[in-house]
Amino acid sequence: GAASYICLRNLQSALDDLEDDTPLAHRYILSFLVHWAVATPNATLDALPYWLRQTFPVLAEIERDIAVDRSTCTERRCPFFDDCHFFTAYRRGAQADIVLINQALWLAEPGLMPAFDALVIDEAHNLEDMATSALEQEVSEESLRRILSRLAVPGTRRGVLQRILDTKPDDTLRAAIHQARQAVGQSLHLITELRLIVASFVVGCDERLDPSDGAQLRLAGPPARIYPTRWTIVQQALDQLWLVYLNPLMSKLQSLLAILSDGDEIIWRTLLAVQEGLAEQGRLLQTILQARRSDLVTWIAANTSESDSGWGFHAAPINVAPILAERYRALRSVILTSATLTTGPRDFSFYVDRLGLRGQVATTDLHTLAGALPYTTNVLLGLPTYLT
Repeated sequence: GAASYICLRNLQSALDDLEDDTPLAHRYILSFLVHWAVATPNATLDALPYWLRQTFPVLAEIERDIAVDRSTCTERRCPFFDDCHFFTAYRRGAQADIVLINQALWLAEPGLMPAFDALVIDEAHNLEDMATSALEQEVSEESLRRILSRLAVPGTRRGVLQRILDTKPDDTLRAAIHQARQAVGQSLHLITELRLIVASFVVGCDERLDPSDGAQLRLAGPPARIYPTRWTIVQQALDQLWLVYLNPLMSKLQSLLAILSDGDEIIWRTLLAVQEGLAEQGRLLQTILQARRSDLVTWIAANTSESDSGWGFHAAPINVAPILAERYRALRSVILTSATLTTGPRDFSFYVDRLGLRGQVATTDLHTLAGALPYTTNVLLGLPTYLT
């Protein structure tokens, strides 16, 4: 996806933000990325060496800062557009006869690919799991930190609020920026405190769960109704996070958007993306905690391990078949291939139901291919009626 590519404009901004006291590891990573971006313009961030990730944990934060962000991308108006790795890949894809992608990209970001009307899905028995993972949504420590870090990273010059300060604004705007930065710092502090609060709630609901190894508690209904006593402290912390810090911060961003509407487009777009992202996180959290939608499974995750600590409220579709069926309708041809698409001798009914093919392929149009193919009972062939 787009976030797998280096944004050259963001990379330049990261270099501009360097200061005398910037840690050596941070400097080394940026110098490596500059050389890597020039030497391997077709590579994605996923291809960065494993040893680099293991040796320099700060790489994860820098990646988020320099990755392509479609919400702030100015496309042809960007001075780096002609050399942009993402748009270069897109142009190459548009000229290709066949584009090879993974299932997750088609499921999560279909609009980022060149137009096509025929699709071949290999290892199609994995499609249901891939679709469920790709369509999963979360309000988590990681998702909120990712959004807030676009505004400011305490103790550094990173973030769009610092860029506004660098423009030497008047005293009123400067005061508003400092208030926003303070709200970000307070929010991040409370987000960290929520680790133990959520972990304690999960263990209190089911003592078999161990947050030090990662724990997940499925919500069979609103936690305020099912666990009224235990849930109170979690709800209080969430109310403080949203009502005291995040909601006022969104209001402050709305004011900044009005003030800066005629200013730097990248700054304005970033502020808007953060505001919309926080608002969407708030709406999603309410949906998850209400646990009323019959088409979603919802759960709470808590992890207190040193290497991967965090918390999250998650939702995923129970049945991806309707979603996949809607994707198929936009295509002229879809071919599913796998060595294990049948659950019995020449029986494709399970995958027909689970992969949204019921109604797309009539039972009378299902055939198995005999002959030289090694998997004669595991090939699903849906032929249009005019070919049968």
